Amino acid sequence: MVKAAFIVAVVFWILDATATSITQHIPLWQSILQPDASHLLSRSFVAATLFSFIGLLHIRLIKQREKRKALYESQKLYKLLAENVNDVIWTMDLDLRYTYVSPSVKTARGFSPDELIGRSVKEILSPEAFREAKKLLEEELAKDPCSDPNRSRIMELELPTKNGGRIWAELKMTFLRDKSGRPVGILGVSRDITERRRVQEELERHKNRLNELVQERTKELMETNI
Repeated sequence: MVKAAFIVAVVFWILDATATSITQHIPLWQSILQPDASHLLSRSFVAATLFSFIGLLHIRLIKQREKRKALYESQKLYKLLAENVNDVIWTMDLDLRYTYVSPSVKTARGFSPDELIGRSVKEILSPEAFREAKKLLEEELAKDPCSDPNRSRIMELELPTKNGGRIWAELKMTFLRDKSGRPVGILGVSRDITERRRVQEELERHKNRLNELVQERTKELMETNI
């Protein structure tokens, strides 16, 4: 870029000398190499200004290129993470409409991100699940946003899949905030816990059955001892 700035300054010098040579009827070489004091001063000033301007422009372009590169690397890393995690990363506005859904939702629920972005969860969740989600949002919005701006909430919801099935998901959510701390959206991560719920329910059934057997056996022993 220094070379380019130098060339621009030289070209200006030659063009200005050519114009002076024509208007004052003096040899071109004299106008270039031996300008009078006034032309030398003005020509040197403009050439130096052009040189400095191009140099500053070059520095600015380098900084912008470095920023774009850093942003690209950051976006590439984020995309890599979003596309290769099993959990579903998503964002919503405060009307509970999806504004972003990671590609992992395809594996988890069968939907593509485009099929969910822009849709309200009211269209997707069961009425009971939607009421629960809306209640949680209202509770969080009612709190002082400055009390703990980094707080998050965890809840479990039954989510629909594209093929008509259902999965249980653990949702961890936090607010997206503007510079003043005011909530402007929701950032969440959903994890499929269907198998965990199934095991818990199975253990609960076994526990209840065991309690029933204990009660029956206790009753039999009491009746035998009477």
